[in-house]
Amino acid sequence: MPQFAAMSDQLHGTPEHHPLVRAAVVTQLRSQPDRYKGLVKGAYDDFCACMEKPGECGDDVTLQVGIGWAGMGCPSACVGNGVRSAAGHPR
Repeated sequence: MPQFAAMSDQLHGTPEHHPLVRAAVVTQLRSQPDRYKGLVKGAYDDFCACMEKPGECGDDVTLQVGIGWAGMGCPSACVGNGVRSAAGHPR
């Protein structure tokens, strides 16, 4: 299941709300560029524009933003796997 659909399923009990989850993640990215731009390879605005497109797969950055937006902690799978936190520090 694609990332935004999976997040929708966990948050709303159905993957059907994935466009709303995607929009919320992109809004969060755009509203706090200083917090997240260090996690993105390449131009930050290009990354945000890419993530806005329906069908574009999420990545570790969008997963982290989605977890933060939903008010959840980082899953245990993130810890120790080189995933960088929004503060830019390895977990």
